[in-house]
Amino acid sequence: MALVSCCDALSSALPGNVFLPNSTTYLDASSQRWSGTASSLWPNCMVLPTCTEDVATAMQVLTQNQCLFAVKSGGHMAVAGFNNINDGVTLDLSRLNTVEQAINLRTTRLGAGAEWQHVYDKTPDVVVPGGLCGGTGVGGVSLGGGMSIFLAEKGWTANNIIDYEMVLANGSIVHANQASNPDLFLALKGGGSNFGVLTHITVNNAQLTNLVYAGQVINLLTDRSMSSLLNALTRYTKNNNRDQSAGLQTIFKLGSNGKDEVETLYGHKVGPASLMPLPFLPPAIFGDLLRVPSQTLAIAAPAPINIMSRIAQAAQADGFRDEIATITFKNDQNTIEAVHTITNDICNQMADVPNLDCFWSYVPLPEIVTANSLKRGGDVLGLDRNRIDRMIVFFSPRWLDPQYDDRMANTSVAWFNQAKAATVARGTDDEFLYLNFAGGFQDPISGYGAKNVEFLRRVAAQYDPQGTAAPGGHDVVELALSPRYSGERGYYTLLQKDQSSPES
Repeated sequence: MALVSCCDALSSALPGNVFLPNSTTYLDASSQRWSGTASSLWPNCMVLPTCTEDVATAMQVLTQNQCLFAVKSGGHMAVAGFNNINDGVTLDLSRLNTVEQAINLRTTRLGAGAEWQHVYDKTPDVVVPGGLCGGTGVGGVSLGGGMSIFLAEKGWTANNIIDYEMVLANGSIVHANQASNPDLFLALKGGGSNFGVLTHITVNNAQLTNLVYAGQVINLLTDRSMSSLLNALTRYTKNNNRDQSAGLQTIFKLGSNGKDEVETLYGHKVGPASLMPLPFLPPAIFGDLLRVPSQTLAIAAPAPINIMSRIAQAAQADGFRDEIATITFKNDQNTIEAVHTITNDICNQMADVPNLDCFWSYVPLPEIVTANSLKRGGDVLGLDRNRIDRMIVFFSPRWLDPQYDDRMANTSVAWFNQAKAATVARGTDDEFLYLNFAGGFQDPISGYGAKNVEFLRRVAAQYDPQGTAAPGGHDVVELALSPRYSGERGYYTLLQKDQSSPES
């Protein structure tokens, strides 16, 4: 069916919810994305549903008319085509942003289009185990696994979800939980957008106070501070198995302003404010990190979770063009130093790119995460196959000029290949790739292991037999078939110019 006819059909079925490129709503919605590499695509129309039933109607029209479409929840994804589309239809869920707490405050029901900052702002009496950065969306975090500040103690965000509400390709509205559609319930815990359009989740809250002990440390990048910090991160990851109430993320930045620095955001579970000792001293697990030299900022205090999420989001400003990629390896001092050197060198090789900020982050993944995930019903991430402490690296350079897109895409691939070779050479390689950090050229679902991949394919075939419900994102059906993928040891080939913008 002609694409313009798809928009006409949607306008007839959902009057007042379909917007064309000449409308203010269309232009405003187009800009509501983290990355310019995603917002630079232009659909023929946008659908902004206000309820689950609107999504069901839209899916019926899209499927029946064989329309090309993409789905956007929070919009915090850099890969072009994963939450937007050229010459098709974008289903924008941003109006599905409700936050409804249970009377007993034990659970919260969330719209898939809400950003986590909105969730934290609306839940002053609890902490919902959601995204570290306030600008990330409920939908993407929930389907990709999800990292909260309570990752060690509570497992992934998905492990704490007790109900998913979803619209299938045929327009059916289903709930997936332990009692209803249990296979789908498990598949959604890391399986991505392969089964339908997520509209709402219900999640167990992490604690009945919104306070955490939050800290921010910034260090200038020197040889001494870098070595000290990498050593502290390695020890912290091991110690996180004992003190499971702690969480952190460390972000390195080689900045276009000539200011090279590293920012560590950390948090720790605390009790009610009335029971806090004064003065409240930093938990011992952060001691090594706080002793890293060349500090320019060190602040810490009990604070609401929504303050911490705002600080985290400030490091990932909207409006840039972005490339992303990720790698995981066994927690090991020698390996993290090798990967760090590779990343630093690659960033320096791009120094001539105007307005380039080269970011990369380390996220500790202690072994205890898997044990606590299994206590909550498990997931499909496959980490239980090898009980080890891991380190996740997120490579995310940003720039402004589109003429550098191809070069930056090739750089992202080169970074992964070199980092992968370093981990393989040291015997510390791990096949897990965190889906929400994975680049468009990467294949995170294959890293879940053959058993989980087969399970996900079977569930996808059951709930979306035509493969039409979720055209964007990492596909469970066509794994490792991209021309970018070499198929040997997980290495990738460089992109050609006609492959620089993946289609959704």
